Amino acid sequence: MSMGEIVAAVEAAGNGARHVVVTGGEPMMFKEVGELIAELKRLGRHVTVETAGTLWLENLGEGAIDLASVSPKLSNSVPWEREEGRFAQVHEKGRINLEVLRRVARGGDGVVRECQWKFVISRVEDVAEMEMLVQRVNEELKGVERIEREDILLMPEGVDVAALNERSAWVGEICKEKGYRFSPRLHVYLYGNVRGT
Repeated sequence: MSMGEIVAAVEAAGNGARHVVVTGGEPMMFKEVGELIAELKRLGRHVTVETAGTLWLENLGEGAIDLASVSPKLSNSVPWEREEGRFAQVHEKGRINLEVLRRVARGGDGVVRECQWKFVISRVEDVAEMEMLVQRVNEELKGVERIEREDILLMPEGVDVAALNERSAWVGEICKEKGYRFSPRLHVYLYGNVRGT
């Protein structure tokens, strides 16, 4: 779809669709996203941008992003088994960009109104890795717009209901114990592991 077609579809949805999520892949890799967000804001929509926090666009206006849903990739995302590890080294090298994560946590120089930090959890060790990453981001922020526990969502990894149910049980307990929020993979429960949901 072209940007005009996307904006027209949002407009046609009327005021029932007040919230718009710009997602991808990685939407921050396309300079046109800044213009798309500006158009969505002109329509009076609340704009959420889902990003891995590895790239930043410079052409975003003040307050452009109502909610940055930042999902840094933990080591569980590295595709070591896929195509004999062909993409693993590139993915591993680029999966964390502390400079961008800190910029988003600081509000992106006025661009971001609010942040949430979503981490996909497949094993208990992922929680310790996530906590170390959050600590590294917070260390440089020195108390300004820090990532707080209530801003962190843990999402169990899984592409089928059985795996999600198993992981949800212990991930939910960790959330209760540590004060994180729990994020189900609702699209998998509703539609299965299907592209486009």
